[in-house]
Amino acid sequence: MADVQPLLRVPDASSESFRRYFEGLRSRGVLPEHLSVRNCGSDTCTSGKGIFSQVDLEKDALILREKPLVTMQHAENKWHCLVCSHCLRFVGGLEAQLLHRLDRAKDGACRGSSSANGGNQVTCDEILLALKNGSKLLPHREEFPMPALIPCPGGCDEAQYCSQQCAQEAWEGYHSILCVSQVANPSKMIEFYAHADETNDIFNLAALVVAKTVLAATKYAKEGASDEEAVGRAWEPFSMGWKALWWESVGLPDDVPISEEEDFRNQLQKLAEDSLEMLRHALEEPAVRFPALFTLELWGNIIGMFELNNLDVSIPSPVEDYFLFIDELEEPERSKAMQITQPMLDALDKAYDEPCSGSAFYAVHSCLNHSCDPNTAALLPENDGEAQAIIQCLKPIAKGEELTISYIDLDAGWEERQEMLADYGFHCCCNRCQDEHPP
Repeated sequence: MADVQPLLRVPDASSESFRRYFEGLRSRGVLPEHLSVRNCGSDTCTSGKGIFSQVDLEKDALILREKPLVTMQHAENKWHCLVCSHCLRFVGGLEAQLLHRLDRAKDGACRGSSSANGGNQVTCDEILLALKNGSKLLPHREEFPMPALIPCPGGCDEAQYCSQQCAQEAWEGYHSILCVSQVANPSKMIEFYAHADETNDIFNLAALVVAKTVLAATKYAKEGASDEEAVGRAWEPFSMGWKALWWESVGLPDDVPISEEEDFRNQLQKLAEDSLEMLRHALEEPAVRFPALFTLELWGNIIGMFELNNLDVSIPSPVEDYFLFIDELEEPERSKAMQITQPMLDALDKAYDEPCSGSAFYAVHSCLNHSCDPNTAALLPENDGEAQAIIQCLKPIAKGEELTISYIDLDAGWEERQEMLADYGFHCCCNRCQDEHPP
């Protein structure tokens, strides 16, 4: 049986793998010079590592801007937004975005929608046809440029990209062994994706982690490492995140009574087992060569790591910005433009402002510890069009001070906060908690 325990241990800050990994992040510009990652001292209630400032920081200072280690668009959101599968940037142009949304609308909302045009009725279907054949372009489209859509290098329909760079990074990093056009058992890969989309699409993100580790391990093995050593080295980026089994760490939903908690957690475990079994069948060769990466214990901990560390991603849609721009035009330009845009807006209804939504795991962000009185906040920028996380100061931070964020709702009282933090496996004893509930 594969020994998965070495992969589940978070490396100590004094270890070689810890030093090598974070020095690598610093050399690539991911970990800024003014931050250090090290063991927390005994004067904190947090065990393990933390992030510390090496300079004085002012309130509202931008501490870190970080690209995700892995990210995904939620399955349901793919009906609304056409984005890069690697960085989540909107692609294809306004016409492509509108065609995507309206063509894929489940309820056929476009059909029959129309707008007056000098006494004539212009139907949405007519405008869509004109957009498809290129005989009509959206007015003022040049104000909202987007990168062209780059197809998957392997030829599948599951992925598209905003640039050759993203396509290459995805292909070399993970997609080459997840592409349904390339795997030995494409029907099993399709079955895996369908199951994830129907049950919990976080399985798709877990598959990216496994794929990245398989490809990196294969590279290290070619350089002379044993398979076991290669897996350990390849796993380093994900070894640093705090982990717990998904079905044990996820919070009990409000609509599930305590009496049914065991059944609820057993159902989650069964979903994970089914998902992993499908992935094993789809990736038979890697599963045989690197069995530790395909164990239920590691699979459950990868998903649990996401549950405990991931940031929700929401990237505003350029489609929404476009319609707002048209609405603010001066007359008669506004009315002229709306002869084309209004039928589409009517057809989209409330879906016109649907952002790209997804989930992402960040290497440095995942090292931030919790405080109920945090000195930083994790944000997602609204104007750069991709899933970068920003860490910003909420208050002045002194040199040598640990950076903290909140994992939970800070409006809750002490007892409720401790209950929520129990899902993370610790009891908070930050200054606020000690003030509100002295020991």
